[in-house]
Amino acid sequence: MIYAGVDLGGWYGEKTRIAILEKRAKLSLLALVPEASEREYERRNARLMDYILGYGPSLIAFDAPFAIPTPLTGGEEPFYPLETSTQHELQNPWLYDNSARFVYEKSALKVMAPAGESIGKLTARMLHLQKEFPEVDFVRTPCLDPEKLQAIEVYPKATLSQLLTERVPAYKGAKFGAVKARMISLIEGYFEDETALYDLIRTDDDFDAVVAALSGYLVKESGFVKPESEDMAKFTNSFIFIPKTDPVKGA
Repeated sequence: MIYAGVDLGGWYGEKTRIAILEKRAKLSLLALVPEASEREYERRNARLMDYILGYGPSLIAFDAPFAIPTPLTGGEEPFYPLETSTQHELQNPWLYDNSARFVYEKSALKVMAPAGESIGKLTARMLHLQKEFPEVDFVRTPCLDPEKLQAIEVYPKATLSQLLTERVPAYKGAKFGAVKARMISLIEGYFEDETALYDLIRTDDDFDAVVAALSGYLVKESGFVKPESEDMAKFTNSFIFIPKTDPVKGA
């Protein structure tokens, strides 16, 4: 089975990375590449998806928001509150939807606001992708259908938090070089060729793409962290999948 992971960047830039994994006895990293260069934003999306779909993936995992908060679109989603101060920024439904609060509840990690300054352009691209590729079921609820070609939203740092008994080290940007070996050690046990990981993963974007694909594999194989049954129906706008897994021994 093939699993694709995408650390999505905006239309204009060179941040996007794509990882393709194949499940054999263990996982094999078939490809870890930047997206093809393309000036026209519509062609950029098409080339990205054509590359991924060419592998015939069982599941695609994107590190990118699938939606903006429902109040911004005039919609409504039942509120899933945090058991914390009402003044906490994550409680603001205009900035964050239920999936962000769910991730914080389960991992103590705060995702970026989907429509905020930091990743607003990235979210816009993700929304455009969903519109342009209706043949892919971009999942926004805590439910999977094995009969469909589906894409899920993941947060690599939340996946890593499941592999650790301590806080996830800071690894983004210039910090990655100093902690690269430590970060790869968290995931290498899932892979046939550990050396390939160290050779091919050069940046934090590369690493996030691989962890995104690994997240998809773990969600499919081991399941995912779900809301309580009485809360399942509250997740209608988006859902971030956190795979169930045991901490890495010695981590």
